[in-house]
Amino acid sequence: LSYCTAILRVYNLYGRRDNKYKARIKILVHETGVEEITRQVEAEWLELKDADLKLPEADIRAIDAYFAPPALVERPEGDEAVKLARLDSQGFSEWLDQNVVTHRHPDYAAVTISLKGIGEAPGDASDGQMEAVADLAEKYAFDELRVSHEQNLILP
Repeated sequence: LSYCTAILRVYNLYGRRDNKYKARIKILVHETGVEEITRQVEAEWLELKDADLKLPEADIRAIDAYFAPPALVERPEGDEAVKLARLDSQGFSEWLDQNVVTHRHPDYAAVTISLKGIGEAPGDASDGQMEAVADLAEKYAFDELRVSHEQNLILP
């Protein structure tokens, strides 16, 4: 926590606030250099590291519990069903190749749902589409949904 505070202090001292497009830590790092930013953060952290910025163990455990991975059950039958569906439909097979990636658990996959329709702005979705995606997340992704930097939705 104290190291994060040191990073924020350095950014607050030297970061660009005059231009909203340049008001990012990555811009400061690019303009100043990784070595110099690291030196400044380390110097700031030396002043903070023994300060009263440590989280109590109970808070750390609560945070860990919140981000605990869901209990994954074995689902070998799912892989066979997908293989059969892939053989039946070239379109489905192409969609799988473009939108499905392996998961850390062999019986699962992460699925990308593109929010960019043909001729539409990326990231634009109707309430009905979001309700449908929420239903998919509840049914297949342990009620979890993520957004990629490309403004697509990920069912992890």
